[in-house]
Amino acid sequence: MADSPRLQKIRMLLADDPADPFLLYGLGMEHVSIGNEKDAELTFQSLVADHPAYVPTYLMFAQLLHRQGREPEAAAILRSGMSAAKQSGDEHAFGELQAMLALVE
Repeated sequence: MADSPRLQKIRMLLADDPADPFLLYGLGMEHVSIGNEKDAELTFQSLVADHPAYVPTYLMFAQLLHRQGREPEAAAILRSGMSAAKQSGDEHAFGELQAMLALVE
């Protein structure tokens, strides 16, 4: 699969700061946008493991799993995200994660 110009740019930025969760999230989202779900999944898995407080990852990761019919995995990710959102005091994200959990369970 060919890299998009945006994917190339994100990779250049990551070369300078490979641990930046915002850039890694952008990388995952760009993989989703170009239909490269395997690399998106790997990126989101890494983000959840290395940056568990980066709450936006959980919803996008769960949506990816849900589209693949992997509801139990999506539900587990959503629960983890709800915990992270609660710890960070992000009530809006908590509500979004909770609403999606109701859809996948």
